[in-house]
Amino acid sequence: MPRRSVLTEAEVQELLAFPESPEEIVQHYTLSEEDLVVIRQHRGDPQRLGVAVLLCAMRYPGISVDTGTIIPEAILKYVAGQLGIEASVWFQYAKRSATRREHLLELRKIYGFRLFGAKDYREFLEELKNLALLTDRGMALGEKLIELLVARKILAPAPETIRSLCSEAIIKGTREIYNLLLADCDSGHLGRLDALLTLREGTASSIFTWLTETPGKPTPRNILT
Repeated sequence: MPRRSVLTEAEVQELLAFPESPEEIVQHYTLSEEDLVVIRQHRGDPQRLGVAVLLCAMRYPGISVDTGTIIPEAILKYVAGQLGIEASVWFQYAKRSATRREHLLELRKIYGFRLFGAKDYREFLEELKNLALLTDRGMALGEKLIELLVARKILAPAPETIRSLCSEAIIKGTREIYNLLLADCDSGHLGRLDALLTLREGTASSIFTWLTETPGKPTPRNILT
């Protein structure tokens, strides 16, 4: 069975997007007293806001902020407000790639975040395969994957990996469904199922195709047919 992509690039970006509603921002980005202690160990407003934003993004949606990451203004204002500083200082911090990388490593060590690895791929594939027995919706699997990653403090992998993981899970889930459906079928059953694919006499369609067609209006002619 060929692998098919079940998530578009836009859908993956949606999975990794920052929350927009005020309720979600408060839910995900309210800093604790312990967080404030860690953040205030850094000197200068840009550094403090930078560390706070990095921490928030690692917690949800579970990503490492890079130079191309756009942080919504509402989030900057909410986080900066908790620190008592201006949100605009973020743009001073955002340009400092080396400093940002140092802070990412620091936060991973303090809070226990880690990168996604090959072992994680295999483990999540099995978990998502179980969900794929119930649905073949790529977004449903993607949402579950992000939920699991956030809960386990594993930073989200590249979009290509997310697409590959969800696609492979659906393929494996579909194969298992086929196996379950055919588990109690003997050779006689399988032969009769194969026979449904033969062409109906005098037509270019199979018996199976004919069975799936609507019967038409309940006229006497159709009923007799």
